[in-house]
Amino acid sequence: MSVGFTLIELIFVILIFSIITFTSVNQITLIYDDFSQKNTISKLKDETEYAAQKLELLFENSIKESIISFSSVNYEDCKSIHDTLISNDSKTIAWLGIEKYGQYGEYQNGYYTPYWSGIVNLEKSNTLSINDPVANFDKQLILEKDISGSANIGAIYFDSTSTKSCEDFYINGGKEIFEVTGVGNILTFTNNKPTQISQKYYLTNSAYAIKIENESDLVLYYNFHPWQQQTYLSGSKTIISRNIASFGVESSNGLIRLNICSKHFEGMEQKICVEKAIF
Repeated sequence: MSVGFTLIELIFVILIFSIITFTSVNQITLIYDDFSQKNTISKLKDETEYAAQKLELLFENSIKESIISFSSVNYEDCKSIHDTLISNDSKTIAWLGIEKYGQYGEYQNGYYTPYWSGIVNLEKSNTLSINDPVANFDKQLILEKDISGSANIGAIYFDSTSTKSCEDFYINGGKEIFEVTGVGNILTFTNNKPTQISQKYYLTNSAYAIKIENESDLVLYYNFHPWQQQTYLSGSKTIISRNIASFGVESSNGLIRLNICSKHFEGMEQKICVEKAIF
């Protein structure tokens, strides 16, 4: 007498295996989806953190009084960072960068020798030219040619409490930013000249601007010169990060708060925000 499976038993076994297989496939799918989601979130977080760190470095080396937002290339609806929270809202954020390479200078005999110090010898300076006691603007000019190919040192801003950033730095070349040439330790004003000088100044060789383009690309414009009545469209540009949902800049008691958010759609919307505090 032979022993075997009846048809009902075979159907029952096949049913059990089908249930086990279906459950296993579901579990594997859920595990993969969870891994994929976590991987997407991790990648999005890394990209957002990278973009925030890059902006943090740029704003650390900025002339804080010069940070503005505006709606059009002609500085329509221009506002200073001191006036209000600046968010993207189809706006552009711009600022002047402090020239840092020459401020560090060169390393000799165990210490750095700056090409410019930001300190004015008032006894040897006037509204035509200023004397920086430890500067070497001949080397600063060589540095500028090496970095940007420019034959100009840039422009200077005297430290003040001015908060009219739009008029002071951008509109019609700015009232408080002065283009200069340099020889030895002397800076000479070339176009508009100050009515008064102060003991501290900043040297700038580029303005910067950021805005969202193509709905989610955070674009950085650089190497343009408002003191020559150039707008950000005259400069070069690069994409800092993609998939950006929003960014904002706020000033409070000397502290700049930077907030940037990224988004990603894959089944459901993922959003990551990073905030930086800049002194």
